[in-house]
Amino acid sequence: MLLDYCPDCISIIDENHIIVSTYDFVNDETKTGVLLLLNNNLNIVDKLDCDGILHFKIINNYISLCTWKGDVWTVEI
Repeated sequence: MLLDYCPDCISIIDENHIIVSTYDFVNDETKTGVLLLLNNNLNIVDKLDCDGILHFKIINNYISLCTWKGDVWTVEI
């Protein structure tokens, strides 16, 4: 399977789930991103569209991420 996204950062949550973030340069003022939850077959389980994601950290059942705009988001897995 091929993803329609260019992965930037990948982290394994457990034996059944993977988190992937993207950072796509559109122009000097716009960078887009997606946070993907994938199953072990690389099918998309959940998706969050946002600004370009610079980094994310998994803590317990939450993902904290920061965007290129300096925003910090926390989402539940």
